[in-house]
Amino acid sequence: MGASDDKNLLEGSYAKEDNRTLATKRRNEARAGKPALVQSMLKSVKGTHAEAKYVLFDSWFTSPSSVLSTAGLGYHVVARLKNHEKHLYRYEDENISISRIYRANRKRRGRSRYLLSVTVDVRHYDFSETIPAKIVYVREKGKRKNWIALISTDTSLSEDEIIALYGKRWDIEPFHKVLKSYLRLEKEFQMRSYDAMMAHATIVMTRYVMLSLENRENIDWRSVNDGFYVLCQELEDISFTVAFELILAILKRCSSEHLNLSNAQINEFVTYFIADLPSLIKDKLKLSVCES
Repeated sequence: MGASDDKNLLEGSYAKEDNRTLATKRRNEARAGKPALVQSMLKSVKGTHAEAKYVLFDSWFTSPSSVLSTAGLGYHVVARLKNHEKHLYRYEDENISISRIYRANRKRRGRSRYLLSVTVDVRHYDFSETIPAKIVYVREKGKRKNWIALISTDTSLSEDEIIALYGKRWDIEPFHKVLKSYLRLEKEFQMRSYDAMMAHATIVMTRYVMLSLENRENIDWRSVNDGFYVLCQELEDISFTVAFELILAILKRCSSEHLNLSNAQINEFVTYFIADLPSLIKDKLKLSVCES
């Protein structure tokens, strides 16, 4: 059903040849390569409510070409890199692998959350453009002598932000476990019809959506006794930006009264402080705060 060779198809290549039908479109997608299918899926959600700023990849899907393809669609990529000698990145005027980059640099000592951080250019002969990226090397959990490399095409992110953002990719693994172990995606039925398999997968996904909604409305503490809406109303009384402005005002006053700093020195300190904030916080601040 998903084989690229017609001779290996259970139903034969003649099945569902009407290209207007959804069944034929699904069969064509099943026979497409996974990297190409990922790009097609990302393209299909552009401009919809499902569109996201970042795409998280496991190492299986990550290569220079996939990073460039995804960036070309307008997404930032945060992914784990495959330690492959043929996957090369431009670093200090040389195309080299991530293992050679690691060996060529001095590592951070102590209990640092990451071992090494470098900026590279991602390029591939199939693409005319080159994009900058940040590669962060971290210790592999349970194997401290080994390392893994994470890449981010958003170079404004700090190393800690890249590590934390990639950690969100784990959410897909519990999702798969629930589908297979509890909702019986693999063992509820045994069938060879591709249409029947698709129908069963759709039913299982619908079960998951219904259970997630039930959990959200009856178990999640934010939904108990309209608590979620009460919290939202409290947040409306004082926004994040206003709260930050109040903190800065107090900081300026204390600097002037207790440290005897001049207005120029205080403003310079505040400017450096804001510039050093994580980008996730900067995005929520108004321009008036940065100019204060």
